Amino acid sequence: MTSTMDVKLSEPEVHHYVDRKPTLDFTLSFASIIAEDAIYHHESQRLKFSNLHPGTRESVLRKISLWTARSETNPEKILWVYGPPQTGKSTIAYQLCRRLDNSGQLAASFFFSRTSATRNNASFLIPTLVYQLAMAIPALKPLIEAVIQKLPFIMTEETLETQAKRLIYEPLMTLGSSVQLPVLVIIDALDECIRSGWSFLETGVSTYSNLLPIRFVIFTRPKPWRVKKKALHHFQQVSRIMDLSTEKSINDDI
Repeated sequence: MTSTMDVKLSEPEVHHYVDRKPTLDFTLSFASIIAEDAIYHHESQRLKFSNLHPGTRESVLRKISLWTARSETNPEKILWVYGPPQTGKSTIAYQLCRRLDNSGQLAASFFFSRTSATRNNASFLIPTLVYQLAMAIPALKPLIEAVIQKLPFIMTEETLETQAKRLIYEPLMTLGSSVQLPVLVIIDALDECIRSGWSFLETGVSTYSNLLPIRFVIFTRPKPWRVKKKALHHFQQVSRIMDLSTEKSINDDI
């Protein structure tokens, strides 16, 4: 009598190896390097300007709105709005943000403040703008993420010019005409920045002006060309200046 032995055959173990790149938590990566209270939507800004009357600075706002509504082929990329103290620059900036936000044109904002450690420091400017741009234009987000993964210290160790070039200008140029509305960025009280916060504009806008679907409205105290005595000729050519001291209606509701 022969005995049989049951043999259990098991399938060979197969290990699947997947090349996984570390994922980037976009919001977390910006958490410590942006100035949240410098953004138009922040509660502190709403409280500060909660008592504004309808129609405040309407004539000035109308003129600025006409500039922002012009075609993206407009060679002017920067509108400098300047004036002495008590001419309502911050109020106009806030009202403009509200108007552009309602029309879907506001991409980013930054309200500088001399008395705030995060809002008087240029090192917070570009990260704060970049974060808002990525939220406003979803197609920008993966492009920005790719740069941060490649250059993880770009927002803390690079110059404003390099940050703006790699995280704002180049991603926007990649999107090109797919950006439907003009990308508008509002910066208030640039003169309250403890070090030059406009160098990224000088380099970027003068270099990429014809290719960028982005425009800036800058509110500042001194006349822009006095901030830096030697301004680039082309930089001036792509800018327009509005002097609030010459606006007859500017003091009517202050």
